[in-house]
Amino acid sequence: MRGPEAIITGAGITYCPPTGPGEAIPALLARLGISSAENSATTVYVAEELLFYTTFELPAKTASIKDAVHYQLGMLVPFPEDTYLYSFSSKRRDEAIVVTVYALAKDKIEEPLAEIAANSSTIAGLFPLGQRYLTRSNRKEKWALLLPGPLPKLLIFDHGRTSGRLLCPNDADLTAARELADCQAIYQPAPTPDSGFLDPAPLLAESPLAAEFDLLPAGFRRPDYFKMVITALVGLNLIALLLLIGIKEYSFHRLSNRLDSEIAALQPQIMALNKESGNEVEQRKIIEQMERLGKNPDLIKFFNELSRKLPPSSYLDQIRLDKKSEAIFIHGYSDDISELTNSLQSLGEVRLNSTSRRQNKNYFQLEISLQ
Repeated sequence: MRGPEAIITGAGITYCPPTGPGEAIPALLARLGISSAENSATTVYVAEELLFYTTFELPAKTASIKDAVHYQLGMLVPFPEDTYLYSFSSKRRDEAIVVTVYALAKDKIEEPLAEIAANSSTIAGLFPLGQRYLTRSNRKEKWALLLPGPLPKLLIFDHGRTSGRLLCPNDADLTAARELADCQAIYQPAPTPDSGFLDPAPLLAESPLAAEFDLLPAGFRRPDYFKMVITALVGLNLIALLLLIGIKEYSFHRLSNRLDSEIAALQPQIMALNKESGNEVEQRKIIEQMERLGKNPDLIKFFNELSRKLPPSSYLDQIRLDKKSEAIFIHGYSDDISELTNSLQSLGEVRLNSTSRRQNKNYFQLEISLQ
């Protein structure tokens, strides 16, 4: 069963009523004048031609994928900052993290969303149009969807995730689509009988997965009542725990007062013992310091390798050695962060802590473990 849906295109909004055996229930409630927020939640889809799509790779050891994607979008998305919505998915591979991003200009979506919100009590989500055809029945297969338009697009899905979006010529046939998608199952809305394309109408009879690329702004999202209930229960448990801790703390305070008088009588003897043990501790510290001196890394060799491995487009601003963690922290500038991290892998375990823009350049902070 599907709930109500709305499709936003360049020409306007198309509303799709709920389908499946459950649609009689909201219809009956409507005739009785009773509204149901759950049944009236509308899932909104945006035509692919209104969306910006891109993929890129991040180093496999990226510390924060979300922060790295936000930084990369400033260089990839053709919209000014803070004027677009975006959502991404990531897939880890052996040597890199493949990131897929959908972005949408706010000025193209604000008025349609306001109109849909006025006709529906809530909006369940805002997804690319291709996500409308992704269901439980095809989530474990590789298939493709050819969407017509001024620039036809071939959407490729692999095991429930979007793996590609390709532009196709207007006269693309089934053979060409199969070669581009590298799969046999190719769907096309309202295909001609002799085209060979599969009709996606049966897919629209099932509930969509709606698992990735939700672009809905925070202001339109439904309240998460389940989360509110869980938060309230956690709060009640915390209050009960604090009361229990308070009772135990009071009992402990009474007991500690009784012990203070006994400890005061033993204090002179304890001070004498501490003085003798302090000398022994100092001697142990000297011995441990001498042992650590023999375990220091060969910094001369490390800096020779660093100067040899450093890409020509990179230069350093600061180097700091942390003896406790046996790691070297490097700050500097680089035109290509990915090239820099790959070049320094032979020096030790490299982790990119952060990146930023300074003086119109990429400023990085790397950590190289010497263990």
